[in-house]
Amino acid sequence: ADLLLIESGKVQVSTSMVGQDVELAELGPGAVIGEVAAITGAARTSTVMALTPVEAVAIPGSAVRAMAEGHPPFKAKLERLIEARARHTISFIPAPPE
Repeated sequence: ADLLLIESGKVQVSTSMVGQDVELAELGPGAVIGEVAAITGAARTSTVMALTPVEAVAIPGSAVRAMAEGHPPFKAKLERLIEARARHTISFIPAPPE
């Protein structure tokens, strides 16, 4: 899967959680999407919808993985991004009933 770098425009990121769609973020120029799928090769975990016309650069997952392996600072930055987004997503999970 490709990693996408948003050059212009705005997107909405959402996911299905506990049977409901949950809006996670609105992202714009300079943001990346698809980082988890690009690094792991796993299926995408979120849905991204354009809110305005969007121009983005697609970077093949194989190139992202090669760059991450060859450049530890890049890999560390991607890992921090993935961790931060996972924490953000987890914050939307409702607390279990008492």
